[in-house]
Amino acid sequence: MKAETLEEIFEREEYFFCERFRCRMKKSVCIERQKKKTGWQAGLDSRTNFLECLDCVQGGKIREEAGIMEEQEKYLNPKPKAKECIKCHKVKPLEDFSKNKLCKDCQLNT
Repeated sequence: MKAETLEEIFEREEYFFCERFRCRMKKSVCIERQKKKTGWQAGLDSRTNFLECLDCVQGGKIREEAGIMEEQEKYLNPKPKAKECIKCHKVKPLEDFSKNKLCKDCQLNT
């Protein structure tokens, strides 16, 4: 088995050249740094924050390639499960509303 050089390792698909830190980095490390800063994965070690990674355009492209953007959007912008009726002011599940802002009960009594 032939030993690989650092250059051969860094040329693998899982590595890229990080423009912000000016070094070769694993794509998975880039994604983890962004997760830690944005907090969309609760329970990660919060002692290490990478402010440089917060709004990194290059990191966003790497997340997009990895199919992680959708997961992050679900966390940052969760869909509401309930809302308040504008007439009776009761909070009810979304299924109890049609296209207007009245719940089914208030629609029936109108």
